[in-house]
This record gives sequence, structure tokens and C-alpha cells, in this order.
Amino acid sequence: MRENRLRTMWKAGEAAVNGWLAIPNSFSAETMAHQGWDTLTIDLQHGMVDYQAMIPMLQAISTTATVPVVEVLAPAFPELRILQLDAHPDTREEFLGERYNYASAMARVMDVVAPERVYQVGMRTGAREEYQRKAPHLFPAHRTRPLDAVRSLLPELAAHPLYVTVDVDVLDPSEAPGTGAPEPCGITAAELVEIVRLLAPCSIVGTDLMEVAHAWDPSGRTGITACWILREAILTWWGA
Repeated sequence: MRENRLRTMWKAGEAAVNGWLAIPNSFSAETMAHQGWDTLTIDLQHGMVDYQAMIPMLQAISTTATVPVVEVLAPAFPELRILQLDAHPDTREEFLGERYNYASAMARVMDVVAPERVYQVGMRTGAREEYQRKAPHLFPAHRTRPLDAVRSLLPELAAHPLYVTVDVDVLDPSEAPGTGAPEPCGITAAELVEIVRLLAPCSIVGTDLMEVAHAWDPSGRTGITACWILREAILTWWGA
């Protein structure tokens, strides 16, 4: 068995650069793996990649120095906390008969990380069952401004390893229209960057920014904004 380079990097306090694979093809997986990414995540959430396609993709990646990431963080960090910035809770037990999909993403996270360690901020809509689930740390935007919610959580988040997951639809559609389920009355990009900077004291072990759909935004500003936010996050959390 080869050395797990990702764990070695984390133990050394280094940051890993992760790529995202959504095309169900082993050739694309191997090509991405040769581009210099430290890790690659195979997207089983959004329907294009199924388990049958995943196996040859993992095999292709395993021929390179890149590490495939599938639920690797939780075992590596037993005290891990999750901060979700999103317009939706994504805690349906299943959607359209599937347990692994975009509407159930955080429900599956809570299968691995205790719900008491998951903090959900910025929600502006959702199914009835998601609010009946009574997640311990749910901060809907109509009750608490996302910026205020994160500020109040800082003492807890800063005391443990933290993973930050950002759905671009936490932003208002006027700033990020290119996403699959836009919701009015979101936060501004400036507010999201302020949240990123608020988290600077935290020990952040990973992050993602997802749900950017370029096809729904001919102006391209959603992708530009998402890149800008990721740049600010990388520089703030892991920069010199």
C-alpha cells in the first residue's frame, strides 16, 4: 500500500489543493490527476457519477501521486466541526428516491459527523421535513443575519478543526445568478468575504465552494465572484 500523502501533508501543517471530478470517465480522472492536484474529490452527489463509474475513476487516479478523497476528513479529525453556508439545509433523508443527492448532502454528512458538530448558516428556504428534523445548530437567515451567526459561533469553531462548505446560492441571485436553485434575499459577496475573514483564527482543514452553474449565467459574474471568494479564503486561512 502506498503512503497516504494527504495525511502526511496535514501532519506537517500543509494545505492541500483539491480538484473536483463530475464527469463519469476514467480518462478525465487520470488527466486531472496528472495536473498537479494534491487530491481529487469524485462527485457522487449530483447524479452524473454513480458507483459503477466511480471504480474505474479511482483506479485511474491510483496510478498517480494524487489522493482521491471520499469521506476522509472525519476519521482523520475526530473533533471536526462543519460550517455550512447555504440557502438550503440539504437535510432531506432522500430526494426522488435517492439518499445521495444535492438535497440530502448534509444529511449524509450528519451520518458521519454528529449533528451537534454541524453548524448551518444562511438558510432561506427548504422542505418541511428539513425544519422538522430540528438540527441542533440551524441559523435561518430570517432569524439571524449570517454574519452575526458566524460571529457568535467563533469561540466554538475556533476551538476545533473546522471544515467550511459554501454553496454559492448563499449569495443573493443579483450577485450570483449562475446556480441551480437561486433564492432571493441572500448575502452579498462582500459579506461572505467578511465571514471568510472572521474565520481567520480557526484551524480550517478544508473547504469547498460549489453549485456554480456557468450555463445559467451568460455574464460570467457568478464564476468570477466564486473565484474571488476562494482566493480570499486561501489567502486568509492558509496564506503567508
